[in-house]
Amino acid sequence: MTNSNIFKDITTMIEYYRAMGFDALPITFGGKETNSPGSGSNGDVHLRKLREEIGDCKRCRLSEQRKNIVFGEGNPDARLMFIGEAPGRDEDIKGLPFVGEAGVLLTRLIEKMGLKRSDVYISNIIKCRPPMNRDPGDD
Repeated sequence: MTNSNIFKDITTMIEYYRAMGFDALPITFGGKETNSPGSGSNGDVHLRKLREEIGDCKRCRLSEQRKNIVFGEGNPDARLMFIGEAPGRDEDIKGLPFVGEAGVLLTRLIEKMGLKRSDVYISNIIKCRPPMNRDPGDD
């Protein structure tokens, strides 16, 4: 998915809610406190274990050209998660999800919901950048 498609989808969603009379996105967390990232919560422990298991993964051809595995970031116990398809160039360089142009847009969307990036969890289905942002192969 291209940045322009992401922008169009998010814009369409925001316009829909605006037409429905909302001045902010209707997402609440029911007042439930969540653990802060890295606090040793169950989610944190499981994600750390999974990251250790992945290690310097070489299970597919994407590892041949990547700079970094882009695992994920944010609150491991978040009630809201954003999942992208695969990291792009900026994400591959920094090793963090959604830090490029789409990341700026995502951060604005999160803030429009009254949250911070650290309140949600952000990741990708595929952890390595496909060359030239092509569709990933079957492996």
